[in-house]
Amino acid sequence: MSNYWAERRQNQRIGEIDEQLAAARRTAAAQAKRLHSELSEVKGTLEQRLDRLSRSFDAFVELSDLRAELVGFDGPARVRYEVGALLDGTSDHESAGGLGIADVTGYWLAPAAEGVSAALRGDTAKAKAYIEAAHARDPERTAVFTLLALRTLAGSEGTAQYAVELLNSALPDIPAEVRRHQRELWTAAADGAFGDAARDLVRRHMLNVVDRDSGQGAAADWEAVGGRSAVQVPRGLQGTADAANRITYADRLGALRSLLQDRLSSPTGTTGPASTPGSEGTAGSEGTAGSKGITDAEGATDTGAEVPHVLRLLIDEGADKEAPILARVAQLRDIIEGNGSPSTAPGQLRWDAPVGSAMDLLRADATGSDVPEQRGRAALLAFGPHIRAAADRLAEQASAPFEDKAVVSYAGRRIEVSSAGPDEASIAAVQNSIAASAPEPGNAKAWYGSLGGGALLAAVVAVATGSAVAWVIAGAFVVAGIAYNVKVSRDTSDTGTGVDQFLRQQTERGAANWRTLYQSAMDAQAGVADDLRAVYALLEGGR
Repeated sequence: MSNYWAERRQNQRIGEIDEQLAAARRTAAAQAKRLHSELSEVKGTLEQRLDRLSRSFDAFVELSDLRAELVGFDGPARVRYEVGALLDGTSDHESAGGLGIADVTGYWLAPAAEGVSAALRGDTAKAKAYIEAAHARDPERTAVFTLLALRTLAGSEGTAQYAVELLNSALPDIPAEVRRHQRELWTAAADGAFGDAARDLVRRHMLNVVDRDSGQGAAADWEAVGGRSAVQVPRGLQGTADAANRITYADRLGALRSLLQDRLSSPTGTTGPASTPGSEGTAGSEGTAGSKGITDAEGATDTGAEVPHVLRLLIDEGADKEAPILARVAQLRDIIEGNGSPSTAPGQLRWDAPVGSAMDLLRADATGSDVPEQRGRAALLAFGPHIRAAADRLAEQASAPFEDKAVVSYAGRRIEVSSAGPDEASIAAVQNSIAASAPEPGNAKAWYGSLGGGALLAAVVAVATGSAVAWVIAGAFVVAGIAYNVKVSRDTSDTGTGVDQFLRQQTERGAANWRTLYQSAMDAQAGVADDLRAVYALLEGGR
């Protein structure tokens, strides 16, 4: 017997040890899994870091080789250095001899910079000669550089006399897909930075964009530039879509009028950061506009944040033979500065990178809240035919007649209401329908049967036995039946009265809601003609 208990205790101990071992195995497996996950993460992070470091090192080595190649292009590099000093306002361009930049055969930048320097001194003859020489080497780059540099350093006074001819080279029209330098020239000219003639030229380009790129339904875009998208209708009212739509269309027409008033009614040149583009230059001697650098110009915010960047990208592009090398250098620097990963798409490192479609940019100018006033006016007027068509359509939709009638739903039944109140015939029809479909209160039929049966049974017993008590019981059943019938009639009457009162309250509330909506629609329609006339007058007067 003692051996049995000893063996049992031994087996229990063995079982406990097995459980402990199993728990230890589970703990070890969980720890191993966690360690494996952490090691994988560390390994992945290290691999990524090593990969980025490797790419950065490769880029640095390649950059060193390219710098060695660029030693042979010392002339263009010197030109870029001198031009950078001109744009920073640190060069002595006031000297009658100009900047004294050594010319590089075939490179447009040196004569273009000398032309800008001469223009800043007021030497128109030399400026035109230098600009023509640069123009012969590269018309587009010369025009872009000259316009943006003069815009930055001299303002409209120093740019206007060269602007139209240069714009015809750099921006003969506004293409369907606009590039960075084209957008800068477009906005600067539209803001008046290059003078009135250049502004008028770009405005004609804007009109051409609308004529050329507008697709079907273009006018419909202007029907929803503002106003409510829908009118909230009180719950329980049906058949209100026509009235609600009249309010919506009238509201959108009013929003279109407000947009035009904001852009076209105020005096030009008084709002927006670029509304007085010529104010940043201070007058020098007669015929000479004052010069300021990109970073310290008094009207730097008027210039546009992208102009210095575009100028720098254009200058850093280099001469024809070195341009591919410099482009690769820029990409490698971007990789190194991004810790092995480029931070900028290669195409965005160019001065002529694409920035969007002409129609999207023009529409943004027309509707944006922070657009300088002259540009916003010009963009809106370019869309004039579309805006008129949209206004006509909105006025037609808002003025369409609609019926003074809505429907209130009650218990699945329809009651017509108008601004005068509920339709009594509809109410009566609903009341009759409810009364006809209402069941008898409680278990009336069962009660009538029980009371009648009891009275009959008591009467039979009374006749058979001649018992007076049986007759009393039969009479009691009859009296109870009469009393119950009176109660049922009273309850039915009370229930009908309550239903009628609730029905009346619901329909009166629905009629009041409809009256408010109906009056709002009528008031909206009353202002449609005035809004339409104002839209036409604003577009006509804004020209």
